[in-house]
Amino acid sequence: MMQWLNKKIIKRVFSYSVAMALTQVLMMAYTIILMWWLTPEKYGIIAANYAAIVMMAFIINWGFNEWLVKTIPTSEHPSVLTGSVIRFKIIAGIFWAIGLWVVLPFIQPGIYQRALLAIIILDVWLDTCFNLFIADLLGREKVLLASGLLVFSRVLRLLSILFIVVLSTQSIILILMLRLICTLIVFIAAWIASKPKFGRGIGLNTKEVFRFSFAFNASEMLSLIFSQIDINLLTWLNGDAELIGNYAFVTSLIHMVMTVPLGIYNLLLPGLIKTYQASAQLFNKRMRYVIIGFFALGLFIWGGLSLLGMDWVMIFLGADYQEGVRLLIMASPVLFLRSLNQFNNVYLIAVGWEMKRLLPQAISVIIKIIAGVFIVMRWQAVGLVWLSIGSAAILLSGYCVQTARHYFKGQKIKAV
Repeated sequence: MMQWLNKKIIKRVFSYSVAMALTQVLMMAYTIILMWWLTPEKYGIIAANYAAIVMMAFIINWGFNEWLVKTIPTSEHPSVLTGSVIRFKIIAGIFWAIGLWVVLPFIQPGIYQRALLAIIILDVWLDTCFNLFIADLLGREKVLLASGLLVFSRVLRLLSILFIVVLSTQSIILILMLRLICTLIVFIAAWIASKPKFGRGIGLNTKEVFRFSFAFNASEMLSLIFSQIDINLLTWLNGDAELIGNYAFVTSLIHMVMTVPLGIYNLLLPGLIKTYQASAQLFNKRMRYVIIGFFALGLFIWGGLSLLGMDWVMIFLGADYQEGVRLLIMASPVLFLRSLNQFNNVYLIAVGWEMKRLLPQAISVIIKIIAGVFIVMRWQAVGLVWLSIGSAAILLSGYCVQTARHYFKGQKIKAV
């Protein structure tokens, strides 16, 4: 273990871990200030619009971030790969944006307002490109630069909401416009740092990109649906902005906290891919430390939230979000289950079993959609919390089966 954790790796892990922790503190501060400044109804409108657009962002995401983190370490021209993906995002993004802007207002016109949609669609598109550039930098092991850009992006976003408070305005349009400007600034900075290459005859065409990244494409689509379908079901079947705002409080904080284990997963993946290619035995040894780390992290996040009790949030936000805090405490086991599952993600991708993730993902998504319709109609947000815990447990179990299959298959081959 000490041989693996040399000074270079320790420096990368420490810098990225600190950056991710600081990023989450900044994002949590942004979200809490936004909720404090707005009523649950107004926050619910913002959250519902973002949930619908982010869920449909698989059309422009297609798992390319994960694919780049895995592919770049063995590529001779990483900037060409990144340029190929950006080219696709530009073309697909035009049709994606028009479709969402036209269709969504017919579903819930009071929630999906076209002025808001135009701003949020552009913000999400730029943010997906920014995250792609971060994946590119992580794949090339430029951890310090990626860490700096992440922190910079969240500092700008926090400053935008503080500026809103100084202006003493609750205009949703102005809030979203300032956020969009911040996203545009970090997008430009990340583009300059990544330096993607374009041009005729350079890089992969769209067909090749999809062929090489299919497992990540499908996984990204299922993952987005899995994480966003509950709040969308609540919006489509209920439409109560206050209820949406309280449940969005839960999902927002869970998504923010989960970026810590997700960031560690992205950091570990390039090195573990190379380790597996060099020595399966050494890979298995290192994965033991990885599972212990994710298990401990999951317990820390879950236990910390439960012990904290979110009293400080209640004091800050007031009685309006009392229901949201209660739902968050109920949903806290999801943090442990999803953190632990990052071990399975790292393992399966490193050994080349990306496709094996699709069946557990598909099963958990189908269950969440079918059961979610019935649960929203009868138990609303409380039922959705229990459904999120159950579906996370099903997903973890399915991934564990695939990881165990590969591990014991390798042990049999080794014994022979």
